[in-house]
Amino acid sequence: MIITVAKDETVMAAETVPSYEFPLSDNDNVMPRIYTVVWFVFENTDATDEKNFMCVDRLKSAMASTLVNYYELAGRLKTLENGGVAVTCDNSGILWQTATSDFSVKDLREINFEQSQLPDGLVNGAPANGELLTVRVTTLTDQSVILGVGMHHSLADATGTFNFIRSWADAARGLEIAKPNRDRNRLLGVSTSSPLSAHPEYALMPENPAPFPTLPPLTAATFLFNRDALDSLKAEALKEVAHLTNQPRLLSTNDALCGLILRCVYRADSVAAQDIKFGMAVNGRSRLNPPLPDNYFGNVNFFAFASISKQKLLASDGLGYAATAVRNSVDHMTNEYMVDALNWIASQENKAKIIPGFSSFFGDDFAATSWVTSPAYETDFGWGTLDVLVPRHKIPRHFIPSTFCPSTFWSRHFGRKPFL
Repeated sequence: MIITVAKDETVMAAETVPSYEFPLSDNDNVMPRIYTVVWFVFENTDATDEKNFMCVDRLKSAMASTLVNYYELAGRLKTLENGGVAVTCDNSGILWQTATSDFSVKDLREINFEQSQLPDGLVNGAPANGELLTVRVTTLTDQSVILGVGMHHSLADATGTFNFIRSWADAARGLEIAKPNRDRNRLLGVSTSSPLSAHPEYALMPENPAPFPTLPPLTAATFLFNRDALDSLKAEALKEVAHLTNQPRLLSTNDALCGLILRCVYRADSVAAQDIKFGMAVNGRSRLNPPLPDNYFGNVNFFAFASISKQKLLASDGLGYAATAVRNSVDHMTNEYMVDALNWIASQENKAKIIPGFSSFFGDDFAATSWVTSPAYETDFGWGTLDVLVPRHKIPRHFIPSTFCPSTFWSRHFGRKPFL
């Protein structure tokens, strides 16, 4: 599968926007300084509408209008003396690319949108000029379109990213563009020498870190779970929990699914340590008191953290054990704990040295992010809602439950479809 970039452009806000240095929050400071990359697949089912389907000029004009409200995306990231980040809001613009391909949606369906077989050129996830947002519009041979979007993670979490994309889609349909809430005050911690809690979800980079190693070959897999399978899985987890604790326990479907994936991964990995760290991004908008609004544009991800015994994980009742560990880690994310986490971050001299306390990238640990309740699935630019949503993170041991691209994760240790 070949993708050919036809044109590179810069798209700026359509109107004059504020020009200033916009400091980001303590929670923004600890996010991975990478791009959140996602593909939206829109299938053209009308052979008579090849020219106007997902019209590039209309999409581009809508982007310029949307950047008036989301003007920080047209700026550039700046690293501060304390290792934190800010955005220089100067309307430098975003990277906009158009491309063609030699494959169709039918070709993608034949490989089940398998990550390992999909081409890499559907979005620019590392723009050369420091753009904070990149868009690549790729036209397929059947005149279907893939929108590849990459947004710098320092600016927003998945909820913020998808809210922006939905606003862009509204603009393309001629609707009013919602204004985001960008007030960072609630997510600024207070430096203190004595945080109330330990925060194992974070760690500090060593003074002399080892050189960044060469990544081994990574394999992606997509696993499809229907509703009946998920209901059965959750019922089995609840049954095991009742046996373990002699009392009922509330679990979510996501808890059970994470438990299953954990068991499968570490059954396949015979060299992993006996104590495994599990980290999962939790949306704190509704958990803070008072809550942050849904339209808050920034990072409100906090890391739920669990220490898991490999021996217990692989025991006969390991599904219930793992699901309970996941649930306990999520329940631990209270308003008090998250505020204390912000204070811990604020107390660190160099924000750039703060890293996750779990090592899923080159270590034995595991990370998860759920997109199941994401606002992305209703995205409609005027030609109908998307057909497929594909997260494009090649991160070892990272699991992303979602609705249209269920359960995608990468592993160094086994092939695409292990024993599920």
